Amino acid sequence: MHYNRKIQDIITATAKAFGLDRRTMMSKNKYPEIAMPRMAAMYIAFKHGFTYSGIARQFNRTAGTVINAVKSVQNEADTRPKFAKTIKLIERTIENEQH
Repeated sequence: MHYNRKIQDIITATAKAFGLDRRTMMSKNKYPEIAMPRMAAMYIAFKHGFTYSGIARQFNRTAGTVINAVKSVQNEADTRPKFAKTIKLIERTIENEQH
């Protein structure tokens, strides 16, 4: 699968799982109900082997922002089982779409 296509699939699946449209999720909005799904998409992309700089380019952010997002999402997943379950569901959705 092409690099950009796979990241776009991650963004789409994450937005859908959190009940957002892609445009809202990709915005600069910092409200937690929008920022956390955006960070979750960055985290999932990182787990799927994308580099911090590659993710940053796709999200129009800095690599430092992506690093912080990955750490924040990991912490959320470790402390909030429901959030962790949502992340796993998104990952399964992405994997199923690739087959």
